[in-house]
Amino acid sequence: MSTQSIATIAATNGNFDILVAALGAAGLVDTFANPGDFTVFAPTDEAFTRLAEDTFGIDTTGMTETDIAVALVNTLGVPTLTNVLFYHVQAGSSSLADIQAAGSVDTLLTDASFGVDGDTLNDADPEVEDPEFVEGLTDIAASNGVIHVIDRVLLPIDVAEVTPQPTIADVATSNPAFEALTGALVATGLVGLFTDRSNDFTVFAPTDDAFRSLAEELGIDTTGVADADLPGALVGALGIDLVRDVLLYHVQAGGKSLEDIQADRLVETALDGGRFAVEGNALRDGDPSRDDPNFVEGLTDIETANGEIHVIDKVLLPIDVGTVKKVVDIGSFGADVQMGGGANDNLFGLFGDDIQIGGAGNDLLMGNWGKDAMFGGSGDDRMFGGAGNDMMAGDTGNDRMNGNRGSDDMNGGDGNDLMFGGRGNDAVMGDDGNDKIFGNWGADYLSGGEGNDTLGGGRGNDTLDGGEGDDLLIGGNGSDYFDFTELSGNDTVRDFGGGDKIVLDAAEFANFHEVEAATSTSGRGATITGDNGSITIYGHYDESDFMFI
Repeated sequence: MSTQSIATIAATNGNFDILVAALGAAGLVDTFANPGDFTVFAPTDEAFTRLAEDTFGIDTTGMTETDIAVALVNTLGVPTLTNVLFYHVQAGSSSLADIQAAGSVDTLLTDASFGVDGDTLNDADPEVEDPEFVEGLTDIAASNGVIHVIDRVLLPIDVAEVTPQPTIADVATSNPAFEALTGALVATGLVGLFTDRSNDFTVFAPTDDAFRSLAEELGIDTTGVADADLPGALVGALGIDLVRDVLLYHVQAGGKSLEDIQADRLVETALDGGRFAVEGNALRDGDPSRDDPNFVEGLTDIETANGEIHVIDKVLLPIDVGTVKKVVDIGSFGADVQMGGGANDNLFGLFGDDIQIGGAGNDLLMGNWGKDAMFGGSGDDRMFGGAGNDMMAGDTGNDRMNGNRGSDDMNGGDGNDLMFGGRGNDAVMGDDGNDKIFGNWGADYLSGGEGNDTLGGGRGNDTLDGGEGDDLLIGGNGSDYFDFTELSGNDTVRDFGGGDKIVLDAAEFANFHEVEAATSTSGRGATITGDNGSITIYGHYDESDFMFI
């Protein structure tokens, strides 16, 4: 008897990738990995591909086996797929000869069987060609049963009667409460995203009443305007580009339940740099001058073939569309959500794990105590992390960021940023622009990103990566790593020594001999020239100071 389980044989064979993926989607892998006694009629990858193409009309050109499996799961839905898989399993081990002699197979699917006529398996779908045993690939012994390979998928139902799970677009277009949303998606060219079954989104779907309310807030007379015509009125008032941005602000990558969204508290949307916070049933968007949307009770967690829909009672706005007023928000002892707008806002977090989103304008954000998530938005923002392990993102603008205490994760975004890690083991990344980044205390990771950056490690054993551009790197006290595995630009290391290491890509410099061959000296500096840039080092070094990875 084989020592391998049915699941192991299928996973390692190479001809059953779609079957294995389908078992995973149905949560059945462990059933065939654990001890037991089964007869499995195993369709090949080609068999599943035939089902996708010939029966469901899925174009599999360029698709991997995993892609085909996902498409079938989306088409059938997990409950129907699970039934199909159970229809391929018989309790107990039966040889091919025994099966052919019996003339029929009772499957693990309740009250479902199929006939066997020689090498042909007669299933329940009269319109699809019946499977046959694959010669030479039957009676494959496993530790928990036996496998017989078949050339088509057994079907316990007439699949022509199976209604594919609707897409997000199907739900929107078929529901009279979403005529405005559907019209807006069509007008902005976004509807294709939500008809594609291979995508996976969470959509926060405003009702027609929500769109009408927004139009009236903007001073649009909606008297006599049909719901389907509201997008045209909004495009006239806001412009097509802003309406498109507003719609993208209602979309999150990956399908998520309401429970998960509420636990995450922060939604990163498909709009570049667009995010909003969730506080219970309220969605805190980028326009502080109007009431926030709320989830509509009983209309959340709507599952579709390509994601989840949660209905909301107002349109989410990423910016102020009305009167722009300065926001001054002083937090509490709890976990606060603080939203700025288009003005120069002041957000003070105080105690708790706070979420602060500055929005447009030159904002001041102070996290103080707690593990805070801080987003400056556009504008030249000042951000101070406080005592906890904070996450800070500057977005566009020339920002000043100070992590203070705690091990902080900081990203300056676009612009020429000034960033201080503070105490703690910080990860500080400048991103685009000519940034000045200082780690201060702790074992910090500093990365300049694009632009001509200045990096100063300070105290501690730091890792410095200049990124693209002509960068100046100063390790400071401690044994520092200067990472040039992706050398790009003409970089300078000012204070090499005291246990510091130069880290190089072994594909560019295989050993110290190649480094020496690429080195020239001038005054107190030595310049190592690579394929896409150079490193000028001030300080003494020898072979032991280099790492090749």
